[in-house]
Amino acid sequence: LNHNIRKLFMRSLLSGIIAAVVVVLTIVTRIFPNAICSAVPFAPAAYAILLFILMAASLVLNRVAMLSGLSPLVHIKGNSDTAVAVAGAAGMVQIIVSFFCLGDLNGFHVNYYTVIPMLAFFANNVGKLYMVLRVKDNFKFVSSKGQKYASKIYNNESVAMQMMSGTAADRPIIAYQHKTKFPSNFLKISYAPDPSEDLASKLAPITTIASIIIAVMYGVVKLSFADALNAFALITAVSVPVATLLSVNAPVRKLCKTLLSYGSMLSGYPSVKQFCDSTAIMIDANELFPAESISLEGIKTFEDYGIDESLLCGIAILKEAQNPIANAFDSVVAETEETLPEVESVLYEDEIGLVGWIKSERILVGSRTLMEKYSVEVPNMEYEEKYTSQGRQVTYLSRAGRLVAMFVTRYTPDAQLKAEMQRAETNGISFLIRTTDYNVTNDLVAKLYDLFYRSIKVLPTGLGNVLREAEDTVEETSRSYLITNGKAASLARAVTGCVKIKHNILLSIIIQLIAVIFGLLVASTFSLYAGVQVMGSLEVLIYALFWGAAAVFAPAVQKP
Repeated sequence: LNHNIRKLFMRSLLSGIIAAVVVVLTIVTRIFPNAICSAVPFAPAAYAILLFILMAASLVLNRVAMLSGLSPLVHIKGNSDTAVAVAGAAGMVQIIVSFFCLGDLNGFHVNYYTVIPMLAFFANNVGKLYMVLRVKDNFKFVSSKGQKYASKIYNNESVAMQMMSGTAADRPIIAYQHKTKFPSNFLKISYAPDPSEDLASKLAPITTIASIIIAVMYGVVKLSFADALNAFALITAVSVPVATLLSVNAPVRKLCKTLLSYGSMLSGYPSVKQFCDSTAIMIDANELFPAESISLEGIKTFEDYGIDESLLCGIAILKEAQNPIANAFDSVVAETEETLPEVESVLYEDEIGLVGWIKSERILVGSRTLMEKYSVEVPNMEYEEKYTSQGRQVTYLSRAGRLVAMFVTRYTPDAQLKAEMQRAETNGISFLIRTTDYNVTNDLVAKLYDLFYRSIKVLPTGLGNVLREAEDTVEETSRSYLITNGKAASLARAVTGCVKIKHNILLSIIIQLIAVIFGLLVASTFSLYAGVQVMGSLEVLIYALFWGAAAVFAPAVQKP
């Protein structure tokens, strides 16, 4: 990778210098033709020779792209290098033939279109450089130490539809992540072509054939081989999508660098394609409310029925059920150095709490509704409301039918996850939440994370277990479309980036398609009706720069 980066950097640098020199020559010879001809003897001939040298250097420097671009044309096929390779070859032939057709050496009468393929070579080299830099940065992540998580799209459509019922999403495309031991197919996915390259490969044979037909027609009308070559060079030049590789690889690399800072890795365009239509993300309540997000503000005891042992039983039930409140007791358990009792069984009853068994005693941890269901007496609502004011929650604990304690807790959102959930919601993504904590409701999550309530769905136990089973999977190998460090914020940021950049890439493709079709039509019409000379090299240069800049910068207005 380092070797490829060095090669591409030098190729980009030299291609850029050559292109810059030719751009300057194109502008200067157009603006000051008389002054140059007066100052330099045989200036048009010297200009042609200089262009020949620069073009030859560019073709040699980009010989791999030339060969790979021209060879598929034998089978009427193309790739991302074909259009620029044809334009480069046409420009070189035009220069050589022009040596015999310079005419009056007191003026620049021949329009050379070599500046376009030179610019395209430069842009393509920079695009390839961005690609390899992206691969290198991503490779550091996937090869680093630490547990990696593979992101997937949940593939059971009927269950997914049940999960999504009631949310704002219109399609059940749910992203989630699970542990993996080895991310596979990394290089294959990283170097896979994007739609911009696919478009260029499909257009190139068509524009090449069109260029030949128009050049032959023009040559027949003008009865001039040199004029036919000029027309061919013009049509092939305007048919080059100058920013094919740069327009996609630059924003994708920028997105990938951003994601790496969040702890996630997006390999390439196939990764974008995999997650760009996502409408929801699975997330566990423990990720919404990690240990630092739940503070234990007090424990109110009611009946001294082995209070210390009862509290340990309650904590054991919470931990066995993976309830977020259990995290708030970690320091308490560590300080007492007590061993938690063994839990025989535990069941979460939707929206009311946990029912568990320890040493044949029933342990209840949950709401007053749960306590009343199992005939456990609880304080009146006025008493409870004294503790639930100011955004606090209460969780009751009973043992063997006796109310033992009440936990007073406060939930706060994770700042990073909050920002990413809001970003995801803006892009049409909902969140499916598994929980065993009755306090975690649609309203609580929507309020704390400042989200629309229909963007949140706390799953019932059955569907929550499906989510848990999917996320608890550990694969030996997983395709490295999207690899993360396991954090919910990392997954949310990456999926949102895929959704957003899909639209940016589509915009870039549309711009390039318009540029090629419009350029082909205008150049063909002007050539056949008014002559090639009406489309000077400077006009074509401005046209290419305008559309190339539009393809690169227009999608960048909306950052993924």
